[in-house]
Amino acid sequence: MKINPHLIRLFCLLIFLAPSFAQESEKQKPQPIGTYDKEVSSQINIANQLLVEINGKLAFQATACNSDQSFTGIVTYQITETSRKKIANLTKKDLKNIPKKIERKNVVVRFAQNTECPALKFKVSSLEIEFSEIKIHFTDFLLDFKESQEEISALICKFAYRIKTGDTRYFSIRRLNELLYGIKSP
Repeated sequence: MKINPHLIRLFCLLIFLAPSFAQESEKQKPQPIGTYDKEVSSQINIANQLLVEINGKLAFQATACNSDQSFTGIVTYQITETSRKKIANLTKKDLKNIPKKIERKNVVVRFAQNTECPALKFKVSSLEIEFSEIKIHFTDFLLDFKESQEEISALICKFAYRIKTGDTRYFSIRRLNELLYGIKSP
């Protein structure tokens, strides 16, 4: 019996390509965990001397769910135009050198006490963001969770409820992180 060389090539090609197809199917679109923008007041410290109140909008975007029931992520602070002008005047800098938006990575937030969906809140504790010798100080504040139709939103609500009731056994933080990173579970 003679075997067709084209069939052998096709068979080999399928064997070599099968792992790459399997890897592609294990990826999915990441599902974000975030908050709505919230108007907050903060104080700035310029060259360790002057404290001035400024305003802006702050939001949080989670990058990881931690084993201690907290989330790590990025805080974005959008400074109002009036506050930017105030900072420029105090620092004697050109307005174009004062950023409109500042980010700080690796910020840890927790669920607010006794919070649950549909009004789920994250608590941000004493936060400081620094840029060009200016320190922005935030006291404790709450941010509203941005719910979605994604699976991760339902899991976050379930996680918050279990924390509130004191029963976090068997809850899959791993699954939350898989959804955040876009990894399909087996």
